Amino acid sequence: MAPAFHVPPSSTDLSQAARAEIQVLRLAAGILDLQRTASPQIRDLPSMQAMFRAASAVFDELGFGEEEADRSMSS
Repeated sequence: MAPAFHVPPSSTDLSQAARAEIQVLRLAAGILDLQRTASPQIRDLPSMQAMFRAASAVFDELGFGEEEADRSMSS
């Protein structure tokens, strides 16, 4: 099976770990997009709420989330 995401030629110099982080961020961004585009009935499902929290945690853990921005503003 082919990879889900195409890696641009300019990123071939990236390590496997960096490429994996980029893919995880893309997946998390897609999940968070659902938060805005899915119907309220879908957004309110417990499984969707769990995915939204997990996607937000990915951004926070990698330093791209709102928690990180809040911490840097308060410093």
